[in-house]
Amino acid sequence: MAVDTFDRRLVKPLEGLRFADDEDDFSDFPRREGLSWYAEKVADMLATIARGFMLITGEPGAGKDLFAVSTCSLFKYIFGRKVILDFLPRRAFGEYTLMNTATIIEKITEIAKSLRVGGIENSNDSKELAQFMEEAVVTWLLEGEGYEIFKGAVYYISELKKVAYNRNPMSRTNKFIGTLGTVWRHLDLLCMGTHVKENEIDVKAFLEYAKLRAFCKQTMTPNVCKAVVIRGVYAGSDFVVSNVLMKPLVFYIDGNEPRDFLGGKRFFDLYKSKHMHF
Repeated sequence: MAVDTFDRRLVKPLEGLRFADDEDDFSDFPRREGLSWYAEKVADMLATIARGFMLITGEPGAGKDLFAVSTCSLFKYIFGRKVILDFLPRRAFGEYTLMNTATIIEKITEIAKSLRVGGIENSNDSKELAQFMEEAVVTWLLEGEGYEIFKGAVYYISELKKVAYNRNPMSRTNKFIGTLGTVWRHLDLLCMGTHVKENEIDVKAFLEYAKLRAFCKQTMTPNVCKAVVIRGVYAGSDFVVSNVLMKPLVFYIDGNEPRDFLGGKRFFDLYKSKHMHF
């Protein structure tokens, strides 16, 4: 016979304690109603790469920005997701949030000061400064303004080297991206970053989190690029399967084709390819 040894006199009253609400926060991204058969198939593919970190590589002119910008546009249209960019798109892109290098540094410094993280401006100790950055970023992302910005968003960094350069591992931007990599799951975030050479990107700031890899190249058809996405993770609304290798996704993107959901505009009309405006 079991004996109840639980002494209820040791239980502290709950008055005055704070708790999270009881609402379920595992909802998935709702799809737009009335999609065509083809759009539903595209949505099924995108749903398997909806969360996580993705590194996009390819030779100059291979279509990296075309793949990423079109993906952002489709996520926004099909799933109603917010888009964050590190450059100024063309007017046809529509609503977005700018998060470039200057914005990152400004936001992190702002939140650090508001938390009275003493020494952040004058610290000469790289390890100490790194700790300041991590504290500031985590608080801003999960408890502050950053949560509203990044929750459920698609974040495309067209110049990944600027914020995750492996020769400047202690920079504020590196620490920001690295911390974002530790909390993307809490934010239901898809973060895509582009660079020609993987060996210039910081491992701890980006590469170790990039379980999704996209390889872009031009095809023999004018204005059409091919993007092969290697999936080493599947992140659903309520679970994550990692360290697996699923069948690659293959996308053919025609940047010059008019799109009904863009009001007849092309993917090429959404951004400036040769000279991205920052």
